[in-house]
Amino acid sequence: MIVGEAFYDADTGDEEELMDVFMDAHGLLFELEHELNILLKDSFNHIAIGLAFTNNQVKVVEILTRRELRVVSLSATSDEGVEVKG
Repeated sequence: MIVGEAFYDADTGDEEELMDVFMDAHGLLFELEHELNILLKDSFNHIAIGLAFTNNQVKVVEILTRRELRVVSLSATSDEGVEVKG
């Protein structure tokens, strides 16, 4: 698992700025040599990307595995989420 994070001021920011800060946090993963080397290894598969924020911080979490993955179905959930089976 690797994490990118950036700072956000909810008191002065708006929804558009929040999206930009998430993009900054995710982009940071490609600027940091250690994290970039992990993301580019062909021995890893991406499982998920999680997003979270508080009043002053956003985080992008990428979960990786060395195991082979196969998604067999995707479906919407009643709470506006996504269910992945595989």
